[in-house]
Amino acid sequence: MSTEENNGRRARDRKHKKWREESFGTGKTYSRPAGRRMSASILLSAVLLFMVTGCKAAASPAPGSPQEADVKIRVVCSGGDVKWKNGMETMAEAFMESNNGIKVELYFMPEAENQTYEERLKVLAAQGEFNDIVELRETDALVRAGLLAPMPEKVYSLVENPGTCGGICYGVPGYSTTLGMIYNADIFERLGLSVPHTYEEFLRVCATLKASGYDAIALGAAGNLHMKFWGNYLFCNYIVTGDGQVSWTKEKAVEMLGDFRGLSSRGYINSRYRAVSDRETVRAISARKAVMVYAGPWMLPQIENLNPQIRLGFFFLPGRDGTVYAMDDRSVEWGISSVTAGNEKKMDASVRFLQFYYSEGVYENILEIMNGNSVTVRRVNMTDTPDRRIMEAAYEGKPVHTELLLKEAQPTDGFIAFYDQMLVETLWGGKSISSLAEEMLEQWEEP
Repeated sequence: MSTEENNGRRARDRKHKKWREESFGTGKTYSRPAGRRMSASILLSAVLLFMVTGCKAAASPAPGSPQEADVKIRVVCSGGDVKWKNGMETMAEAFMESNNGIKVELYFMPEAENQTYEERLKVLAAQGEFNDIVELRETDALVRAGLLAPMPEKVYSLVENPGTCGGICYGVPGYSTTLGMIYNADIFERLGLSVPHTYEEFLRVCATLKASGYDAIALGAAGNLHMKFWGNYLFCNYIVTGDGQVSWTKEKAVEMLGDFRGLSSRGYINSRYRAVSDRETVRAISARKAVMVYAGPWMLPQIENLNPQIRLGFFFLPGRDGTVYAMDDRSVEWGISSVTAGNEKKMDASVRFLQFYYSEGVYENILEIMNGNSVTVRRVNMTDTPDRRIMEAAYEGKPVHTELLLKEAQPTDGFIAFYDQMLVETLWGGKSISSLAEEMLEQWEEP
């Protein structure tokens, strides 16, 4: 199959959704309120969720009544974000208060260097622990592995444009987010810098920051999360054509990788970031050692929690051709294990948990915690917060919205992990850009 045909085969099969301007490792069973909250927004979560579940104290069990719940379900979540963990703990408590016969066990996936989230989920499956509700990233690959059950209509009908694999919905998005450059607004102001409107202006900003003694860009290259962020930026700006087609050619790959290597060869991304984790980039920004980091709005409160005095901004990074994309990312999804589908009680409890997640008062708190946007059919009114105002200011530039991220282009199994590693090699490896481009093209065309 030719590159052109292969690219066409991988073209996305769902329409772009119009942006809704109005909306903007450990296992533990929780049977009492979660511990100390890390910020005011988490305290707000607890208060609002308490209002959702009611103020009446739970009655003591009658003498002789069974102490065990009728059914227990396990919810597997990512574990890197403290606010997300606290929010899920609070939600699980509220759900159990409203559903006395169901006990929820949360399992927060431990972080692991050089291993994708999908790979860690497959390890869980091999250990017989891939159940019952699972936070997903690369849903299609897990469907092909036979790990997911079709999502019941009672759940997928709650969200707009749920994705499908082979015409069947297996995962529902938890929220929508985006990617862009978080920056220290105080340092920008002190150095007389403004938000760049072209890629050349961005490079001049980087040069000024480096000359002033700062790390221009922080990068968590020890894991794979930040490489996925940059991978999507590069894919949208170099590989996707103006009419939304995927055109992976050596010429475009050489230009893409050459520009990316330029960020390290000029010293804008320091080589020590090859061994830096996602959490360490948060500390680098909060400590004013680094000025910018390419990530999503969920990182804003992480930085602010470490340094409440810091003043942050957010901008969408322009492409080389002048186009400014706002990537509408719905890749964080919820799925139900195929094993769970064989147990009627667990399946029913899982459906009720996901319905609760999207319910009024609960979902709003999740969106506030993650600085996310709603994906629900029902209209969601969000609370005005400083971080939401930061994002509103970024959207005032009228970026071009796109949902065509790399995952949506249906790459072959293993390509995304290969692509992430090739980007690390691009920054600090010894191979030529030409040879890297050839390897990437060969992997893309592999059946």
